[in-house]
Amino acid sequence: MFGGFLLFPRSMCGKCAKKALKSCDFGYFLTGALCDDSWSPLRYIKINTNSTERNSVIAGEIVTTAGEKIGARHEALGGDVHRIYYDVYEPSVPKGSNFTLTHSYYGLSAFVFRSAHNVTVEDVHIDDFGGFCFAILPRSSNFTFRRVRFESSEPEHRRYSSCADAIHTTGLYGYLRIEDCRFDGIGDDVLNVHALMLSVKEKTEDKITLMLDKANACFPKRFIEAGDQLYVFDSETLGFKGKMSVLSVGGDEKDEVTVDNPNIASEHDYIFNYFYMPDVTITGTTVIRSRSRLCIQSGKNVEIYGNGSDTCMFQACIYISVAFSYWREGGIAENVSIHDNVLCPVEEGRRAVWLRINEKEPEKVQYRHGKISIENNRIFGGTVDLTAAEAVTVCGNTIKICGTEPLALRDCRNVTISGNTFEK
Repeated sequence: MFGGFLLFPRSMCGKCAKKALKSCDFGYFLTGALCDDSWSPLRYIKINTNSTERNSVIAGEIVTTAGEKIGARHEALGGDVHRIYYDVYEPSVPKGSNFTLTHSYYGLSAFVFRSAHNVTVEDVHIDDFGGFCFAILPRSSNFTFRRVRFESSEPEHRRYSSCADAIHTTGLYGYLRIEDCRFDGIGDDVLNVHALMLSVKEKTEDKITLMLDKANACFPKRFIEAGDQLYVFDSETLGFKGKMSVLSVGGDEKDEVTVDNPNIASEHDYIFNYFYMPDVTITGTTVIRSRSRLCIQSGKNVEIYGNGSDTCMFQACIYISVAFSYWREGGIAENVSIHDNVLCPVEEGRRAVWLRINEKEPEKVQYRHGKISIENNRIFGGTVDLTAAEAVTVCGNTIKICGTEPLALRDCRNVTISGNTFEK
């Protein structure tokens, strides 16, 4: 048994890390994966650091700020940084099991891009990195990842090659291309493409002041510029209210926006910048032994084809989501084509393709995604689960049935279903 990598790394400022620590539930500070003999994840476990049942002990060390907050034995390393020594009693992990820690906090990044354009990453190998591998921040455009490998070279002692996301974009426009890449042992999302859902803090005659209403988050100063088109959604109903164009941006935080049609917005309304709707292409890519998914929350003209996924997914192999209020990682997905892939959730009955509304009242966000095509895929032991989508096509797929509902469409309209094969 082993574990331990950098959490709240030294590259994070002490102030931000302490704020994040205050928001954590220290009863479940760590998360781990129980693995088989080949170090493929079998299931994911929240580690109860307060448990006194001594069936198994997961021992190791982590580096963090404000170590006294955890209540474990710790050693000062200078500044706000401490090394924590933990002995976790976890009754749900059998004695002698293969066990590895997964991510517990986002912070460290191997490569960070801000206002970067026309970037190609080729033939790069990332081995056992404990954070985001690539973080693409506003205001960036046109990224290609070709033959990039995220994996561990020591499967007998497998620590995840990324304890957070392998590729995470919060402000990307233009295009994103992922070609012939390999993801092995990713601790969270293999890919997460999203924008940010802002809120109206104040409103005057022709100006609105925006905020990012998310714990421990800073307002993205490069997120909005003159000429951008903003979509407005009602704070109560989440219904679409209209569009307005940005005339100018001001304020110390670049959060004061002068617009051409301020009357459609009210305080607390959600604001989505349609500028961050990249074209996304993913092809020839393999995902194995990973916790989570290819996640598309913001994009137009999305094509995912010719990929293979054989994973122990926490959620789904391919995941399309609306999350206005929950994560503030909102967006719209339009013209999505998922075809000719082989999708194999290792845990049978998991979703292979999942479109959902990640809101407390999902019925308020109807038909936010449009023109979704799922065709000619081979799905083994997984399901297709779509909610509240517009113009849906599900044709020519072969699905090995595991469970009573291999194909579930809820509250969708303009649906075409034909030529699918269901095998026992």
